[in-house]
Amino acid sequence: MSISSSLQNALSGLTAAAKSAQAVSSNMSNVMTEGYGVREVGLSANSSVGSGGVKVTGIIRNVDPVVLADRRVADAELANKEVLSAYMTRLEGAFGIPDDADSLTAQMNSFESALIAAASRPDSEPRLRQVHDAAVNLTDTMNGLSEDIQTMRAQADRAIENEVTLLNQKLEQVQLLNRQITRAVATGGTTAALHDQRQTVIDDINEIVPVKLMSRPREAVALLSAGGMVLLDTNPVEIDFTASNAVEADMTLDAGSLSALYVNGNETNGTDSGQLGGGKLSALFNIRDDMMVEAQGKVDALARDLMERFEDTDVDFTLTAGDPGLFTDKGNAFDASLELGVAARIQINDSVNPDEGGEIWRFRDGVNAVAQGNSGMSDILQAGARALAEQVSPNSPNASAVARTSSAMASDILSFFGVARQGVEADVSFAAARQNELSLLQMEGGVDTDQETQKLMLIEQSYQANARVIQVIDEMMDAILRI
Repeated sequence: MSISSSLQNALSGLTAAAKSAQAVSSNMSNVMTEGYGVREVGLSANSSVGSGGVKVTGIIRNVDPVVLADRRVADAELANKEVLSAYMTRLEGAFGIPDDADSLTAQMNSFESALIAAASRPDSEPRLRQVHDAAVNLTDTMNGLSEDIQTMRAQADRAIENEVTLLNQKLEQVQLLNRQITRAVATGGTTAALHDQRQTVIDDINEIVPVKLMSRPREAVALLSAGGMVLLDTNPVEIDFTASNAVEADMTLDAGSLSALYVNGNETNGTDSGQLGGGKLSALFNIRDDMMVEAQGKVDALARDLMERFEDTDVDFTLTAGDPGLFTDKGNAFDASLELGVAARIQINDSVNPDEGGEIWRFRDGVNAVAQGNSGMSDILQAGARALAEQVSPNSPNASAVARTSSAMASDILSFFGVARQGVEADVSFAAARQNELSLLQMEGGVDTDQETQKLMLIEQSYQANARVIQVIDEMMDAILRI
């Protein structure tokens, strides 16, 4: 081997050692960086004619695609369950717990207790006032629950719009990174940093809509939803959604009063059963169109049951068929065709409300009484208390047909959402545990500082050996020149 060939070999070794040291340095400094793929220098023998040494073939980015895909599935599931859990917790808080003085069951029990107390002293104006106050508190609680439910639907609606905007932006970022990567590959540039950035962006997309990757030429990727919809292949799809300024109980997706999700102009199902299901976006659609609609239906069913119990002429003999009873739909008798949203409209009859020109003695004498009767008569008050305590099968399609009292029906609603919240929290715990294990597994394949330190020691030895070759060549050249 000639002196020049030896020098060239040593110089190539120094170059390889420098590149390897740079890769180790990058790995060590990014040990905590999310989305970072461990760098490794690709080396091969220089097979050029008349040459030797080592050749740097590129920077290799090591990521386990199977673990990464599994971790993304877990990320999307966790994001979905956390959104559902947050809204379910708020919903349960709005209904309250039985021991809470402001809860739905507490208000129902207070009204029943006020009726019983007034029936024992029908001549007592303070006790009739307590019946009035308890009835108003009960209707206000139902009105407030309905308002809270629609507020949460409106918030979910706006959150959908925000997530869709973010999703479109992230898809455009992946498109740009694809172009930068393919350009770098074509020109022989390094792409590891671009791959890191693209992985992070895809992780963000995956939490909104779970995605799968398909390889494309020159290290580009196409994105498909878990349900099989193409989201990006060279160009991203355009996803559209328009949030409503306000959401009312009678506004639904089926009625066309709430926006659907559109992909390239075509309506698509945004729930878990659709092609874009499984992440934050589908959870928000479930909240807006299913969870909160079900909650409204149950409150409406309770309001209907209460109105129908007190429209019975056996409870108030001053009523005739079709007259509104003690509880009204904004002054009107209950109409089964208008049940949707009735909890937001329920109020006490103006005839018993002093604030509307009524008289509280009508709680005792009947809502249609023209004049006060015998102050000692408690028949209507007793009948009202019995009506609340009677086991009745609700007529509403939003309630089970099991016969129960008004208090039991209110308690069942609280129990239903309490159990639902516990179920969602259990799902969150399971999803979080799975996501944590897969994240740890991915980290195990990440930067190992001990291993990188060992590499650095080997690189140092390689550098010293090649430097020593160059030093020996220099000494030989000096000796030759001195001859």
